[in-house]
Amino acid sequence: MLLKLELSASSRQRSVWVLVIHRQKEVDIIKLARVIAQKGRNSLNTKLEKITIACFFSTILLISGCDRRPITKSDMPFSLGGIYIGIPKSEVDRAHKLLPCKTESKAVAECYLDDTEQRYDFLGASTSYAKLKLRNPYESVSEIEFSTKGKIISKSDIESKWGIKGRCLSKNDIEEAVKFDGESTSPFVRYLNEINLIPSNYGSFICIAANAQVLQYKNYGGQDGSASIFYLQEIWVRNFEHIFEARARMAGAKEEIDQKLNNSVATHEVKINLNTCKNYEYGADTYHDNMEKLAKIVGRKDGYYDRSIESYVGSLCAGKTSEAQSMVNDGSVDREEAQAIRKILSQ
Repeated sequence: MLLKLELSASSRQRSVWVLVIHRQKEVDIIKLARVIAQKGRNSLNTKLEKITIACFFSTILLISGCDRRPITKSDMPFSLGGIYIGIPKSEVDRAHKLLPCKTESKAVAECYLDDTEQRYDFLGASTSYAKLKLRNPYESVSEIEFSTKGKIISKSDIESKWGIKGRCLSKNDIEEAVKFDGESTSPFVRYLNEINLIPSNYGSFICIAANAQVLQYKNYGGQDGSASIFYLQEIWVRNFEHIFEARARMAGAKEEIDQKLNNSVATHEVKINLNTCKNYEYGADTYHDNMEKLAKIVGRKDGYYDRSIESYVGSLCAGKTSEAQSMVNDGSVDREEAQAIRKILSQ
């Protein structure tokens, strides 16, 4: 797609650039605007200030709005657009378009999906640079990698939509398990960390199905991230099982304590200030800013909040205290964070 962009610095002097937009790669609006601005400095010198920078952004946004490629998506767990681990390459070739494959090593070949004519959706996020890995003899897909944009992938969404409740682990989940029972979990966490299977920040997580399928999601801040789908060797799955078992024991211990406490006073039934809740109504102009501030107050220095936190706040403000408490009991929401949130909402 070619676009002729003409910008006037004065009635006598103008500069014209032709931008070539490759649809197979997403346009980074900010970087492109900087390139254009730099070209403007070179050709317009001091008259660049007469050009409104907003024109660059509005024009580029117009370009991105021209994308009419059909969207390919699938609700199949551990897949992208119907492509799953173990699918024959011949079947991928029939339903999708691949760029020429290249050998990463003697044992592995890499094939990028050609997305010039279709877009790939992953749980509401747009994807790019989707890469399939095939092991020798290169007849079936052994791993899928791709970048995500436009939406934060939530582990609670994955667990709910894929039917793998309790099989996803965040950095916080693992830290809690080690704190609860370090003797039985620390060695396995250390081994898994050595092969980069432990989430490194609070927006990232890993999901392990009972059949050893894995989704590893890394959040890069904001709504950008990347994901990998693959099978894990049985020895590493067993290491994760020790963490799951520790979390199950922890949830049971917390539930027992809650039941004893709730015989006298239901600790989760606090009086929520509805006026305070108005600051956290989804759809409000200040919603995201307020949620980020809330996340920082409860101990998340980067201000990251996930769907679990949103659901917990929403349940409390809707008066669904039992539902909110169940999120704490099953480990979806950290207990200390939950206490801090209740305190804030009661003010």
